[in-house]
Amino acid sequence: MLKVAIARLFKLLPKTGAKLIGVVHDEILLECPQTTLKRTTCILKKVMVEAGELYLQQVPVELEVKIASSWA
Repeated sequence: MLKVAIARLFKLLPKTGAKLIGVVHDEILLECPQTTLKRTTCILKKVMVEAGELYLQQVPVELEVKIASSWA
């Protein structure tokens, strides 16, 4: 699921100026300009839910997006 989400993100991220910083277990870490924060968040959530629904058709897919000023 995560690989599908990442592949889809690479097509959409250039429109937001966001960069993929890292992937840990089931998390995708992005860095983006403040001006595209809301749009980037929506794209990330949409892509991850769609990827999850491909494989978990019988299970609701839920996720949480967190925003922080530092990724450390």
